[in-house]
Amino acid sequence: MTTTAEPTAQQIPTLIHLAALTHLEGQIRAAKTIQELQFLSVNETRRLVPYEQAFLLSNAGQQEEAYRVLNASSVAVVDRDAPMIAWLEQAIQALRRAGATSEQPMVVTEDLLPSSLRSGWREFVKGHIFWCPLQHPDETFLGVWWFERDFPWQE
Repeated sequence: MTTTAEPTAQQIPTLIHLAALTHLEGQIRAAKTIQELQFLSVNETRRLVPYEQAFLLSNAGQQEEAYRVLNASSVAVVDRDAPMIAWLEQAIQALRRAGATSEQPMVVTEDLLPSSLRSGWREFVKGHIFWCPLQHPDETFLGVWWFERDFPWQE
């Protein structure tokens, strides 16, 4: 006869995250369009990593192309005329051009930006930023997730 042990208090958070990851995987596999997948990437990922705001930006894999916000969490359609969107696209472009960001996930701080964009940081960024690059298996840089939350990134 086999018995099943109850999870310990220390195991419960891990099990909750594992269940959330499994659920998100199912949603990703069920996505029928790239737009659905992009929506999931900025909205449903907060089940795994706590954040207040997320943006998905891409330059369509073209090194010289400008970055464009494709999706933002908690909104159905990105307002292309919103000052925050314009600033974020400029900031990402400047960070990439200056080589201030890594091909690895990293924390982004105001001091990485050129001085011309720092006032926008103070206006639009309300917390701590985590940069998560998206790369194709052939190492082509496809875009970036920009995650914001009000407490420091330590994961």
